[in-house]
Amino acid sequence: MVNEGRSKEGRVLKTRFSEKDSREFFENEYPPLYRYAFYLTGEQGLAEDICQEAFIRWFSLERTNEIEMPRAWLKKVLSRLAISNYRHQKVRNAVETRLADDQIKYVDRGFEQLEVEDILSHLPWRDQILLKMKMAGSSYQEMAEAAGIAPGSVGTLLARAYKKVRQEYSEEGRRQTHGMSRPGKIVTLHG
Repeated sequence: MVNEGRSKEGRVLKTRFSEKDSREFFENEYPPLYRYAFYLTGEQGLAEDICQEAFIRWFSLERTNEIEMPRAWLKKVLSRLAISNYRHQKVRNAVETRLADDQIKYVDRGFEQLEVEDILSHLPWRDQILLKMKMAGSSYQEMAEAAGIAPGSVGTLLARAYKKVRQEYSEEGRRQTHGMSRPGKIVTLHG
């Protein structure tokens, strides 16, 4: 099967396989290697792919004569391929899960933003300005200048505006003004 020679140190050297020897080697080594791959992966298709990759790497070696135990070499390569595939799959799953979660959060945020904008549209102009500026992180001085009020009254007017928002969004308020409700849904204004 393998053409052999001896090194200067007396070690047996294996040279490249002939086509006939390659086929015989593959037919002898594939079944145990496939069983091992299936044991590692638990998936038929993946086990076949990993076996194929291990054999491709074996047959593309320039000097198989330096490998004394071909089956052990194949198993080691196969193990590394399986581990690498497992790690890549874990990362892929984590990324896909995160993307899906981010998309859901983005959609939820979009609906929440629409609801907040709808609620704010029913408030007086000054309350809208104060709440939007508060959410944007503006200072009381900036809010007072924009609304044309004294800086000392910004806190009181904000508290009243928050109260109006809570009333507007309460389940009873939603049914009376808009004819719809979302029980249990609470929108908070951040700022």
